[in-house]
Amino acid sequence: MGCTFSFLLLVPSTIQVSLELNQLFGFVVRWTPAAYYSLLTWLVLGVGASFEFPLVIVMAVYLGLLEVQTLRKYRRHAIIAIFVMAAIVTPTPDPFTQTMFAAPLYVLYEIAIIAGSRITKRRAAEEMS
Repeated sequence: MGCTFSFLLLVPSTIQVSLELNQLFGFVVRWTPAAYYSLLTWLVLGVGASFEFPLVIVMAVYLGLLEVQTLRKYRRHAIIAIFVMAAIVTPTPDPFTQTMFAAPLYVLYEIAIIAGSRITKRRAAEEMS
């Protein structure tokens, strides 16, 4: 899902911003196949890997390494970490592309909290019976 999101949404907007910035500064744009495929690989694999982060969170809750209350408590820190990750993965400095990448990651973080709380509730119900 992350690779598809990157390929269909992030790559076109990144290339568009890159072209506009080059034109703004008066640079001649010369895309080589190596540069294009390097950008494509970096974005698609980087975003695909980062979309696995909520799965890691759910697995950590399942294994008892993390608690849902901790995830809720450090929600603000998670937002900062998500935007830092977005700044690293997206090659352009524009905030639009960074936000376009960070927003789904934050939604996935919240889904991971919900899934983790369901796991915790099931575990508590099993212990009660």
